[in-house]
Amino acid sequence: MAQGLAGPGQNLPPPQALYPSYLANVTFQPATNAVTLSPGQALPVPANPTGGTMVNAGSYGFLQWFNPVTLSWEGFNTGLVGSRRATSDGFNYRVANMTGCPVAAIVTNSGTATYVEATTSVTPSTGGSTWNAIVGGLVNTTVASVTSIVAGGGYTIAPLCFIPSPPPPGYAATAVASISSNSVSTITMVNQGAGYPSAPPLLMLPSPYDPNFIAGSVTYSSVTSLALTGAGLLSGVICINSGTAVATMPSLAITGAGSGAVATVVPVFSIASTSIAAIGAGFAAGQNGVQSFGGIPTATATWRNPLGELTAPIPRAAQGTATLTGTTITSIVPVDSGLFFGTPTVMVLGGTTLASIVPTMGGVNTTVYIQPT
Repeated sequence: MAQGLAGPGQNLPPPQALYPSYLANVTFQPATNAVTLSPGQALPVPANPTGGTMVNAGSYGFLQWFNPVTLSWEGFNTGLVGSRRATSDGFNYRVANMTGCPVAAIVTNSGTATYVEATTSVTPSTGGSTWNAIVGGLVNTTVASVTSIVAGGGYTIAPLCFIPSPPPPGYAATAVASISSNSVSTITMVNQGAGYPSAPPLLMLPSPYDPNFIAGSVTYSSVTSLALTGAGLLSGVICINSGTAVATMPSLAITGAGSGAVATVVPVFSIASTSIAAIGAGFAAGQNGVQSFGGIPTATATWRNPLGELTAPIPRAAQGTATLTGTTITSIVPVDSGLFFGTPTVMVLGGTTLASIVPTMGGVNTTVYIQPT
């Protein structure tokens, strides 16, 4: 197998600025591998024609890729994952600090059935973010019932479901199959998708790990039809650019041929600071840990699109310790400010009288590493 020359004492290449990074339409080549991003800032992962690039997004950043279906940046893994390799062309991957920024929206009212996508616009009240409105083209959640399924047989593992993506911009629909007595019994639409011009097909393929498929004894299943719903209704609002970090999330004004549509912004938050509303009592050393709970969107979605509306990602809890004077709390010392898609509840563990901690949500800095290999 061909590989580059290597040996003891040979280091990774030092970061180099091969050309001025302020030139338009060229990839960034910073002469450093460490950069601090303030809330709302993002940095393209430089192209590396000889190999991949190791990226560490820091404690509060995201390694993101540009989704050609939604025409937006994807990747909201909230875990502390360390360094990962990205093979970038200079534009398709970036590392971003999205804390304090809007990143998605939940449609809570789809409005009257007279919207036209080409003339529907979404305007934020503050922050300069940009949005695409999607009208109609949702896969009906009730169509994929047992009456439209060719059940097949011989499965020991449920087959995989594949639904083609809509043209951009839109949400991809996804589904899962369930089996009973070795045949497909139901199909559940996990994401309805949005923006389909016509009903897409649904292809079911046996799991490559199904012993019966390997033995050749599976009879394939299929769905005879899917149907669309939501014609003329607001089916999705996609954040194309998050704009600047803001202290208060913007409201979205949706205008067009229809009326009444409402979408609620989904932010990425960290805990910027805390205040103590009630000091509590009965705390002791070793019983003064600070922990957050929750921190997910609370808006009720009209449609079933947890992937696109970011109601599915799991927040990362904040942690810290409480400084004590005697048995009461005087201040909070953060260890991890967490990553959230809503406002969490913050508690101090221990004590005989509950302390009341009020978090202030916002953005925090993160230092990232980008190292060519």
